[in-house]
Amino acid sequence: MYVVMNHLFVPEKEVEHLKKVFVHSTESMKQVKGFIDFQLMYSNDQQDLLVYTKWQSQDDYHAWKNSEAFHQAHQGMHDGKIDSKVETFNIIPL
Repeated sequence: MYVVMNHLFVPEKEVEHLKKVFVHSTESMKQVKGFIDFQLMYSNDQQDLLVYTKWQSQDDYHAWKNSEAFHQAHQGMHDGKIDSKVETFNIIPL
């Protein structure tokens, strides 16, 4: 399994809009091949958001990331308003 954590640094005026975008996207994510889980977390000041996704495999994540659906869902997200840091992890079976 594969986990992707995207730490978003969001201007205060964008937080509520971004939360709504992610809530709206949860149903469509359930249809993506290899997708397992999605969580949106936020800090106490609500300007730092953490997007957690869990995948069957790294290949499944990259297939989604390179898809037209991904690009459509992320239009306007990289216009300088939101900074992000993406971290990825392979899960060690225990």
